[in-house]
Amino acid sequence: MMLKPFEAFYQLASAAKNYLYEKEIFKSVKVTPAVISIGNLSFGGTGKTPCIQFLANELSSEFKVAIVCRSYKARLKLPARVDLKNPKRAEIFGDEACLLQATLPQCQVWSGPQKYLTAKAAEADKPDLILVDDGFSHRQLRREFDLVLFDTSYLNQDYFRESLESLKRAHAVLLTKTQSASTDVIEGIRSRILKFAPHLERAIFLAKTETAVELPTSKKLFVFCGLAKPMSFRSAILDLGFTIAKFKQFADHFEYSEVAQAEILQEYLQLKKIDENLSLVTTEKDFVKLSNPELIKNIYVATHKMIVDEKQKVGLLENIRSSL
Repeated sequence: MMLKPFEAFYQLASAAKNYLYEKEIFKSVKVTPAVISIGNLSFGGTGKTPCIQFLANELSSEFKVAIVCRSYKARLKLPARVDLKNPKRAEIFGDEACLLQATLPQCQVWSGPQKYLTAKAAEADKPDLILVDDGFSHRQLRREFDLVLFDTSYLNQDYFRESLESLKRAHAVLLTKTQSASTDVIEGIRSRILKFAPHLERAIFLAKTETAVELPTSKKLFVFCGLAKPMSFRSAILDLGFTIAKFKQFADHFEYSEVAQAEILQEYLQLKKIDENLSLVTTEKDFVKLSNPELIKNIYVATHKMIVDEKQKVGLLENIRSSL
């Protein structure tokens, strides 16, 4: 990862921005619906998308829920509601926005280059509640609840765009991917958080990530992805008991051109001539960007689901509801 040299710069810039908001030199925009931010301090890959899916499914029985995403590496110049019927949907709205709309049909998903403007546009649907993807560092939009995620499987290797002191403005923390973390690791992270944010003593919750691939583990896999933490995905596949014959990684939010898709397909077909037992696997986020019919026909999609046990779920949702 090439971000380490810039970590101090990002943290300094974030501290300066936060100071200006705290002194009300800069003002946050208030929208009519309640706003919940799902964010992190690091540069990505903490499990925000499974978390939004989890929260949307839990809360949409009580509230009309809209979701706001930034159209990162997408074409949008103005906010727009995600339209999955558009053949170039991922290029226009962004991969995460399309994935969320596909998996959460009961919600309206909006995408745009600036989250606070996108949240204002989403008011057109008259939601009761807006979930903001990656919203912790986006101070332009006022929110009722800030949930911050920490990847417990990767924490010592993460680079932070904001320092842990920023947790002073968080309402709760969710430790993700705890299926890979020991009790000592989890307690160490808790202690580190509480050193900077003691008000979170009763607001640190745990979640696991469940990865599934609908294939027998006797199959060998050709896996490709464009993620912030590709090795985390690779480890999850290996933990299921699969053998990875080929692992191909691209940049996060990689745009799969027709040429790139054709190359992946050709490489897979060549390897399959050598081993008939080979299957092609990618993530849901990558799959929504693919358009090559032959490639799509050959792919198995790995799914990621956030699992929160009942006690942790009740505590987290009570924290959220009390703020609304």
